[in-house]
Amino acid sequence: MMFCDLRLRARPIIVVATVLGSLVWFIVLFARGVSAIALREAYLNLSLVILVLTIAWKLFIQYGWRWKLLRLGDWLVRTPDLNGRWEGTYRSSFDNKERPYVLEIRQNLVGLQCTAWGDKSEAEIYSAHLLADREEKQFKLSYLYHSRRRSSSRVPGDQHDGWALLRIIEGSPRKLQGEYVNNRDPDPRKAEINAAWVSINRKGQP
Repeated sequence: MMFCDLRLRARPIIVVATVLGSLVWFIVLFARGVSAIALREAYLNLSLVILVLTIAWKLFIQYGWRWKLLRLGDWLVRTPDLNGRWEGTYRSSFDNKERPYVLEIRQNLVGLQCTAWGDKSEAEIYSAHLLADREEKQFKLSYLYHSRRRSSSRVPGDQHDGWALLRIIEGSPRKLQGEYVNNRDPDPRKAEINAAWVSINRKGQP
């Protein structure tokens, strides 16, 4: 059984907060002697405001946060945009040879999903997070993964779990550099990873 991050259930929280806020608002208006007709108009106006704000917030979380103008020069949002396909190599402690490495990321403002491939394996990433220093100027990508071999042949340790920590380097091209460690049995390994951003388009394959 594969586990993943426990995520905040934002939708029911928003619904409950909206209902409670509206109820309190109407109680205050009623206590101040506002007429029933005025309460009805106030309800219609409030519903419209809530609808517009909800749609705007969902669009911002999914797309708008990536636009430099809406980020307000990183004053409002500093989260780095890692969406797309990253390609590079990893060098394993097993034999010190370079092998191809591919990482694809699907991200919005509140979370990200990743899949990684090696030369013969695919890694299902079940927990991924962005880490930042105190000034939020330097960032790292951390993820936990379960790896399995893509071919029909099997060797000991093919299926294993691991952890990766990659430093995000801004530039042209943008880069990810770091390492992973795993719990292969009977031969745990680690490797250096170097990858660069190549495209916003994801292929869903190595």
